[in-house]
Amino acid sequence: LIRLAGINYGLPLWLIDDEPPFTLAALKMIQLKTLLPAAHLEEFKTVLYYPPYLSYLYLLPFSILLGIKYLFFNGGREQFIYYLTSDLSQFFLIARFLNVLIGVASVYLLYQIGKKIFKQEVVGLLAAFFLSTSLFHILMSANGRHWLPVSFFTVLVLWLLNLDWDFRKRYFAAVLAVGVGMGVSTINVLLLILIASWYLFYEQRSLSGLIKEKYFYLSLAAFGLLAILPGILYPQSFGFQADLTSGQAKSILGILQSPFLFLKPLVLSEPILAFFSVIGLISAIFYRRGFFWPVFIFIYAYNGIFYWFFRYEHRFILPLFPLLAITSAYGFTELYKRISGRFLAFSLMFILALPMIFSLRLSYLLYKNDSRNHLIQWIEDN
Repeated sequence: LIRLAGINYGLPLWLIDDEPPFTLAALKMIQLKTLLPAAHLEEFKTVLYYPPYLSYLYLLPFSILLGIKYLFFNGGREQFIYYLTSDLSQFFLIARFLNVLIGVASVYLLYQIGKKIFKQEVVGLLAAFFLSTSLFHILMSANGRHWLPVSFFTVLVLWLLNLDWDFRKRYFAAVLAVGVGMGVSTINVLLLILIASWYLFYEQRSLSGLIKEKYFYLSLAAFGLLAILPGILYPQSFGFQADLTSGQAKSILGILQSPFLFLKPLVLSEPILAFFSVIGLISAIFYRRGFFWPVFIFIYAYNGIFYWFFRYEHRFILPLFPLLAITSAYGFTELYKRISGRFLAFSLMFILALPMIFSLRLSYLLYKNDSRNHLIQWIEDN
């Protein structure tokens, strides 16, 4: 409900960058009756500059809505097109609703992951709580951008790695998931670092044993095919290349500082999540090193790669939120176990209530809508 309250934010205006491409591309596919944007590059290159899988996800619900609209429309084809393009809000609402579902699925799977890793129900519940009340995660759930689905693949990979399957099946499935994720965003390739570090540190398996396994080479081959598929379907999938900054002056010191600079907005906007994440990482150094190293390596590598090849923006850290939520849950339980005194324990529980209050407030503000919408309404009324 918290995530649903704000999905009408800003509509019918297009106030959110990177939201229109996926919706417009799906509508363009329906209009041209094609699943292959590569066959119509001139039509798509001004609309979509990301991989096309998210647009594919929209095709079925969009087609159903179009069919219903056309069934009750009196007029010709050209008139119907003008009627549709006058206000695309309902299509954006569908895209946003799907993001809400992905956000809810992320919360549920994170509960399963936390419970599985730490063998404690409370850690799973707290991990789900921290992610479900994260202001930024809620905000990204309430729009149709691709960052929430990108973050979902972090959750999906962790979930697959912790299933009660033979380890070959688990890692093969995780690598396949990353390959599919490349069709949503190339950022998902960084999840291979998480998979590798999970294999080496959490499960403490040897690299030499991995090289001897046939499934390792099958996984790489399958990933390679899946990774290049989005580029075949739509060669403009990597339109962000113009924003790369690898040619600019960078330094080793910058890489070392990158996590602190990258995560600074999180500390300012969600200090409770950040605080318990730090407590969780410190606790994991002493008591859960198998968990600490994959999380630490992935966060550091993720930040360092963005520093070296791209730039900093707050939304770029969203794929790290599932790991931060699990770490926060572990940090909270460790701190609570070591607190003596009823007053301190009560204070800790009160602090835990603050994210819920803040998330409800954000949901209310999103529901109230943007001031620009209110201005338009006032002009129309007066």
